[in-house]
Amino acid sequence: MAQETYKLTKHKKEQFLENLPYHFNRQTYVATALSLGITDKSAQRYIKGLKMLI
Repeated sequence: MAQETYKLTKHKKEQFLENLPYHFNRQTYVATALSLGITDKSAQRYIKGLKMLI
């Protein structure tokens, strides 16, 4: 029986949302996104989805 190891990686969206401070503005979320290699447009989509949950 071969043992396989799996590397757990978080989706970029999860990483983005976990790195945001509790209170943030557009400038903060764009900077956070860029630091994670996420485009501005994707960050906007993630925030829009987050707003729908609230």
